[in-house]
Amino acid sequence: MSGANAGIGAKFLKASAVKSPGSDSVYIVAVKFSATGMANQVGVFAATALTNGGGMVLAIDGPAKQFSTWPDADKTDVAISGDDPSVAVAKACLK
Repeated sequence: MSGANAGIGAKFLKASAVKSPGSDSVYIVAVKFSATGMANQVGVFAATALTNGGGMVLAIDGPAKQFSTWPDADKTDVAISGDDPSVAVAKACLK
């Protein structure tokens, strides 16, 4: 949540991660969070580490892009989009 936009009151609720197929160093992480004045949200990110401050983080889907300052994964060399099958897998693990 360190990359959450200022002023939205984002609070971490829970997360799940799956290793991205074909990569030894990229995880797809679904994060459920609350924010002031709105229903709970789920944002999906790509991360090179599963520890706080341990690597690069990119925003993959709409909520991740809307509510965080992390760079858009679609516009980087990794080019991971919200349609990537790993996004649905990571979200399913939250349930």
